[in-house]
Amino acid sequence: MQQRDCKDTQIVIDFFEQSSSFEGDPLSLRNLATGMTAAENVNADKAVEVRKKILNDMVEKSQKELSLKRKDKAVLMTVKQEMG
Repeated sequence: MQQRDCKDTQIVIDFFEQSSSFEGDPLSLRNLATGMTAAENVNADKAVEVRKKILNDMVEKSQKELSLKRKDKAVLMTVKQEMG
């Protein structure tokens, strides 16, 4: 079992040594497998914060008072752009 773990760990290390996933802006949201960088409006990494804001906005409001806004949602990494 330990030998298999070491082999799998080495596969992951080799993959990242050969990829360029860590090049570019260190603060950008990036798919490590493909190296693609998320568009600036992607905020899926902040989904917990987005959810908390929505829930806080709902507190003590009736269903008729609720108004969910497009700006208050998690934006997924479906729109991608090349690293550069």
